[in-house]
Amino acid sequence: MPDDQSMAVDHDGHRRSMVAVNDGRSWQTTVTHRLNHRGPPPDYWSTMVDRPVNIGPWAGLDQDTSIALTAFADADHAGCQDTRRSTSGSLQFLGDRLISWSSKRQKSAAISSMEAKYITLSGRCAQILWMRSQLTAYGLGFNKIPIYCDIKSDIALCYNNVQHSRSKHIDIRYYFIKEHVENGVIKLYFVNTEYQLADIFTKALGKERIEFLINKLGMRSFTPETLKQLTNEFDE
Repeated sequence: MPDDQSMAVDHDGHRRSMVAVNDGRSWQTTVTHRLNHRGPPPDYWSTMVDRPVNIGPWAGLDQDTSIALTAFADADHAGCQDTRRSTSGSLQFLGDRLISWSSKRQKSAAISSMEAKYITLSGRCAQILWMRSQLTAYGLGFNKIPIYCDIKSDIALCYNNVQHSRSKHIDIRYYFIKEHVENGVIKLYFVNTEYQLADIFTKALGKERIEFLINKLGMRSFTPETLKQLTNEFDE
């Protein structure tokens, strides 16, 4: 192994090379990440990076391929009967693949539905920025990333510099999403509640609604019969 005096290395080149590391070899993967700031000689680098593997949502993505990064954000209002806090629900697609989703009770009670959903928008914005930085390391760049929400007042708040009385109670820490909208990193779009895919992560829904959303998300509904069948297949 080289010492700390190794030659300088192209960090971006190393990050792109890491996608070929077999994710089943934890030791090799760890060493590869440690070598991100070093210049590994070709003789042992090639022994760790020997073939492409499935790395989840990034598998098979061509760096020159145009692929969209999109998100949905939603929230109920005061849905928790004990605390009257709202539940944030959000998700993220890379192309047509669902790569991230979240259902989480908010840390404080929201005075209005507008505030509850704005908090969710801000939280999903933070996740998008993190994902954007990760994808940039693999040669994929994104701007004007769409986030879909079903309340027009939140969209207007991000694009309107005038603060109305209805929005004065929204904490200033959630306003960072507005900055990223103005900088062209994020773009907000209105979607009817019927097609708000994050709805499934905010509250209890009827069977037909759940089946509709699961189908749109590309997920599977595991019934007891399905789970038993999968168990039998695994045992075989």
